[in-house]
Amino acid sequence: MSPPIVWTPSPERIASATITHYREWLNETRGLALADYSDLWQWSVDELEDFWASIWDFFGVEASEPYERVLTQREMPGAEWFPGARLSYAEHAFRGRADDEVAIRHASELRPLDTGWFADFGDLTRGERSRVAYGEGAMRFWGSTFDASGLYRFNAVMRWLRDLGVTPREIHAHVARLQLRFLAGLADDHLAGLPVVSLTPPYGDPRGNFLAFDLDDAEGVERRLATHRIVVDRRGRRIRFGFGVYHDDAFVAALIERTRVALA
Repeated sequence: MSPPIVWTPSPERIASATITHYREWLNETRGLALADYSDLWQWSVDELEDFWASIWDFFGVEASEPYERVLTQREMPGAEWFPGARLSYAEHAFRGRADDEVAIRHASELRPLDTGWFADFGDLTRGERSRVAYGEGAMRFWGSTFDASGLYRFNAVMRWLRDLGVTPREIHAHVARLQLRFLAGLADDHLAGLPVVSLTPPYGDPRGNFLAFDLDDAEGVERRLATHRIVVDRRGRRIRFGFGVYHDDAFVAALIERTRVALA
């Protein structure tokens, strides 16, 4: 026996829904004949790449560099979506917004709307009111820019690793081995653009999960690596390669080869 349907949208609500506009847009621009949601769902499953390409177009995704294809392969892990594309999430999040508009408001059960972690304490002395403003000085930004969701994600990952029995020491040992293999590959190729002697701190000194190189032309090296889809963290003269528990020997071998081609 099927469970009862507890709610059905009205015809007016269905007609004004974005998904309805999307289906109608597909029929008009792609020459399809999707009659309802069921047809749309089936088409999205049968024509996976066409579906996601249409999502890109319908929502007007803007990229500084276009994607080469929608999907590299239908395997998990291993699937890579829209390879080659470069875009800014922030640009899309604030697209169409005036520069002088409020970007983010936050509230909770613990404080009135617009009360930052560091509110305007002068307001608190002026009698009871429903809104407590931010301070006029720089302290106002302490609350409005702090995003606690990162702490929740961190705790979730640490619980997951604990349940798997994986310790930070084991992760760092894995990373250190991958770093050593990467450095050995660089030394074998004698790349002038990324000499091992530019490693900072020098090899053998304690380090975290990044390999940092101090380079005269760090910006140029970053640009050449980016053309081969190698994303690094550049801070002034320093370029950093990050390694993690999710990387393996095959990843490092591919990274060495792409770095060699980029900087040859």
